[in-house]
Amino acid sequence: MAHAALIKVIVQSDHVEMLRSAMATGIADVAFDEFVHDATKYHAMEYSTAVVSAIMISVVEVWVNHGQKETAAELLANAGRIVQVFSDLS
Repeated sequence: MAHAALIKVIVQSDHVEMLRSAMATGIADVAFDEFVHDATKYHAMEYSTAVVSAIMISVVEVWVNHGQKETAAELLANAGRIVQVFSDLS
């Protein structure tokens, strides 16, 4: 959220692949660090990183397109609801 103006320009210029790449790297480094040390879980980490990155990028795109009104906490809550829906399907 500290770089909202830059995020807006990237989304509006249709270059979200830059955000996706940065998001995937950040997620892999932070949220799934424990999987890196376990080779049997590494493949699952790749899928998880791809899914979470896609969801977060989509949430950010909608946020930009709707005027950037929600807070970071609200965006994370929205993403959490999306993940919960997928979790309930399994």
